[in-house]
Amino acid sequence: MEESQSVAIEFQKVVKKFGNFTAIHNANLKINDNEFFTLLGPSGCGKTTLLRMVAGFEDVTEGNILLFGQKFMHLPPNKRSVNTVFQQYALFPHMTVYENVAFGLRMKGWSKGNIDTTVREMLDLVRLTPFAERKPNQLSGGQQQRAALVRAIAPKPKVLLLDEPLSALDLKLRQAMRMELKQLQKETGITFVFVTHDQEEALAMSDRIAVMSEGVIQQIGKAQQIYEGPKNEIVAKFIGETNILDASVVGLNKEETKYRIAEDFIITGESVEGLTKNQNVKILLRPEKIRITPLNVNATALRGVIEESMYLGTDTEYQVKVSGGVILKIRDQNGFERRELISLGSHIGLSFSKDSIRILSS
Repeated sequence: MEESQSVAIEFQKVVKKFGNFTAIHNANLKINDNEFFTLLGPSGCGKTTLLRMVAGFEDVTEGNILLFGQKFMHLPPNKRSVNTVFQQYALFPHMTVYENVAFGLRMKGWSKGNIDTTVREMLDLVRLTPFAERKPNQLSGGQQQRAALVRAIAPKPKVLLLDEPLSALDLKLRQAMRMELKQLQKETGITFVFVTHDQEEALAMSDRIAVMSEGVIQQIGKAQQIYEGPKNEIVAKFIGETNILDASVVGLNKEETKYRIAEDFIITGESVEGLTKNQNVKILLRPEKIRITPLNVNATALRGVIEESMYLGTDTEYQVKVSGGVILKIRDQNGFERRELISLGSHIGLSFSKDSIRILSS
């Protein structure tokens, strides 16, 4: 994060306890102004608890949360410059779309003229103007979601909190709404803090991501940084498909490092500082980084036998048994050169580049 950027939300050694259970452990986190920031993790990891503390629905047990450098935890939810969009949308069923968006503005004492102008601008922003006089039960799921979004954005909060807002939508609609959400954030300039357990959503939309597990922030970074360089096994397993291999260092120099996976299974990666000979490590090798090659093309290619296959449309996932009985997961793109799936039991060659190897910290 650049020092010149304004910080919208800052968590300072935040702890949240429910009785004897600690839901959040010493969270330190800065979210930039005008950033699409995602809290990503499995159910029960604490991401929604962080969000609820910002919104004012949960108290902080220890530490502080700052909004644009100011302490605000003493303020009730309706006095904070943040709004929340929930996965249930929470639209008023007896009101029209127009009335739903206007409601919060009336509560804030806006003039009738300002309310009308703002509501119409908001509905136009998300292409809901033709549906202004409809009630929520007359809208599709995606239309309800957009109505809930602009209702939250209309009062111009400094921060918008989004608690798994796409989880109730079907796959195609979720994918379409991802791009709409990202575009909406850019056009409004509001800081979005998005909570999800869906890694694909996080990778597709976020400026930065915080991966959480059991109340601990494991890693913070841009999508590519976290996917290509996970800090530890927890992050590696949660973000994308992966092979994690137990290995020991058997050779190292300035150009490369050799790792023994099994008795006759040695692979070569780039040079890594800080490793010592015979050190035990965990290796990350993404399935899409491995290429299937004919056995007669490269005499030095790793050899394996197809144990399982799963056709996934854009690609096919294979499980391949290699030396030492190790199983590698491979994703083979079903690309321009159309070919038949490789039969179970087939012997194949495998190859991958040195820079595909990542060493995970313990």
